[in-house]
Amino acid sequence: LAKLVFVVFDKSLPPSLHGKSVVEGGVPLALVNPLAADHRYVILHELMHHQLDELGCPSLWVTVRGNIPESSWLCRAAFPVFARGALVQLWELVQHSRFNRMLLRVFGSSPESAREAEYQRYIKQGYFQSFGLTNSGHPDHRTVEGAVHVATVLMEGSTSLQHQVLEFVCKNYSNGEQVVWIGKCISEAIREQDLELLLLDSRALSTLFRDMLVDLQRVLSSLGCGMGVWVGELHPLSEKFKDRCWTSVEVSLCHPEDCMPA
Repeated sequence: LAKLVFVVFDKSLPPSLHGKSVVEGGVPLALVNPLAADHRYVILHELMHHQLDELGCPSLWVTVRGNIPESSWLCRAAFPVFARGALVQLWELVQHSRFNRMLLRVFGSSPESAREAEYQRYIKQGYFQSFGLTNSGHPDHRTVEGAVHVATVLMEGSTSLQHQVLEFVCKNYSNGEQVVWIGKCISEAIREQDLELLLLDSRALSTLFRDMLVDLQRVLSSLGCGMGVWVGELHPLSEKFKDRCWTSVEVSLCHPEDCMPA
């Protein structure tokens, strides 16, 4: 799947992080948490992220156009926190949707065991990991982050874990049904595909990345932030972002009157 990726077991990774793909000194690394439930899946998973980057998966340049409506949960203070946290997780889910089915078919490997260990830990401690928004104490921020967790489990958890997490949400959130509904909307907006990335030609790759951005646009539109979502064209970068991505795209949250035509 890749020409050369080095695997490093990194004890410094937090329990909530199974692995991480990074490039150091031009060398692609797959960092693996020794405590991860399924090392094989984590290695394959990080390998696929490196492959997507090398094939042209874009880095996101997230912006705001115009004024954020006062009624929106995405106030000026919340926007950068959302862009660095929950939005990153949502874009990860979109990327995973393009290789998880292939990993299951070819290698018999899936994210279920990793998600099982992660979400059983959350259920035991009584709360989900925060992506930063919930620190504000705003109930809408808690709703959004809860919905992202629901979507994650619906896409990558076993049927048994899905039932347990939905029950946990309904028990621990006063608006549990709304959180579950938004989470389902997110998961349904992302189209899962069984693809062997290295077999795709340039036209198929271009279609792949455009479709992924359409999915992200649909996901962001489902979050009820009272803003439109505009996605620009992919552009090559003069220098790789973080030594990884060589393309970029602007994703803009905008006042409905300020949104540019897609």
